[in-house]
Amino acid sequence: MLIKKPDNLKVFIYKNEFFYVIKFLNKDGLVKKKFKSQFVNITTFDNNILIQRAPMVLKKKLNHLKEKKLKNRLNVYGVIIKQIIANMFKPLKDRLILEGVGFKVWKKKRCLKFKLGYSTAVFLKIPTGIKVSIYKQRKISISGLYLQYVRNFKQQLQLLKMPDAYKKKGIRIWGELFKLKAGKKTR
Repeated sequence: MLIKKPDNLKVFIYKNEFFYVIKFLNKDGLVKKKFKSQFVNITTFDNNILIQRAPMVLKKKLNHLKEKKLKNRLNVYGVIIKQIIANMFKPLKDRLILEGVGFKVWKKKRCLKFKLGYSTAVFLKIPTGIKVSIYKQRKISISGLYLQYVRNFKQQLQLLKMPDAYKKKGIRIWGELFKLKAGKKTR
């Protein structure tokens, strides 16, 4: 299986005796993926990534079921690599807003400083692979290449100050405020 690689994406392939490690490097970040190397060879060829059967598998005579499993594995690896390449150029984004009088946030290097109505400021370190932008000291935009990293960091931020059920003060999803206003019934 031959997968075309974009020009502005760097791909590094490292082989161990048990697995391949493929690193995809882009201006937005780095993504690593491991694949078992028992039945496949993964190499770069010109501007493409080539996924093929391992030489030892070619020498053995495989029965019909093992042949089918091997083709499925090659196809799955190809689909995973295509998805990674597609996601490298559109980072995942999440947006949060601080609702409450005097709630503010500042960014200093790889750290966020929050003023959330507690007696002291709250500091939170930004993990690697996550980019944070702040608008008007109240709106936070989180972006990254890994969906799980972005969601985990968003959850950490929301746990700093959970939204109050009555006054709606706290850290909430940015678009949620507009959904509430649109769904409000009038008398």
